[in-house]
Amino acid sequence: MGSHHHFTTARCPWANGTVEVVNREILRCCRALLSEWRLQPTDWLRVIKIVQMVLNHSPCSAIDGVAPVAAKTGLRAMNPTDPIAVPEPIQVTTLDEIKRSRSENIATLQAALADMHKRTSKANKKKEQTAKNIVMAKKARLWRNLMWAISSFTLMFGNTLERSSAEAHASRLNFYADNSSLAVTEDLLRHVAHNSEGHVVDTFLSTRYNTNEKRHELLVHWRGLDTVEDSWEPATVLLQDVPVAVKAFVRSHQDDEAV
Repeated sequence: MGSHHHFTTARCPWANGTVEVVNREILRCCRALLSEWRLQPTDWLRVIKIVQMVLNHSPCSAIDGVAPVAAKTGLRAMNPTDPIAVPEPIQVTTLDEIKRSRSENIATLQAALADMHKRTSKANKKKEQTAKNIVMAKKARLWRNLMWAISSFTLMFGNTLERSSAEAHASRLNFYADNSSLAVTEDLLRHVAHNSEGHVVDTFLSTRYNTNEKRHELLVHWRGLDTVEDSWEPATVLLQDVPVAVKAFVRSHQDDEAV
């Protein structure tokens, strides 16, 4: 039936999945910082200490809202607002006053949301009424092409009428929207450019030894890109990124002298 035994040892968090949860959180934070600061994944050593400090000093629901550093050492956890200099004296209040103020703010927010939903509902009804007058042929032209993601960098385009499909890299997309209406800034463009540099290996075509760089290289065909964009990449790097594909290529080309 697929059942299996699993023993959890007392006071051993690595046996019940706790460490796996923390590791996923660490990876998520590292990726976010690398993306925000436009660093390469190999620069993770520059941000891991920051992530470690933030997680150790952040309240944790698993230990009743206490920071791990406070639970382990008894020291006071750091607060991001501690270094901020306040020119005016801090206003003292009670927890009941904070709860009452929060309840009032939530009630105001709920009323504003209800009013917004009423206005959007009226606007949507007008749009639906206008859409009924659109010619069906025009509607078919808008919904004819489908698109779905294969990976983080590759997309598949499908035509439901012609029953055809094709792959394309995300960098090949040209959006129809007017950029002036989307508040596209230079910083946003640099951020997108940094996060769209990845590619997916489709297949290996050949191998060689680069005498200038003194390293073995593989000719890679990238998924969603044209053949003219095939490139020679270091075998050591590819062995770390896609070890299964590299080993399969080596096994299938054992008779080649270059391999």
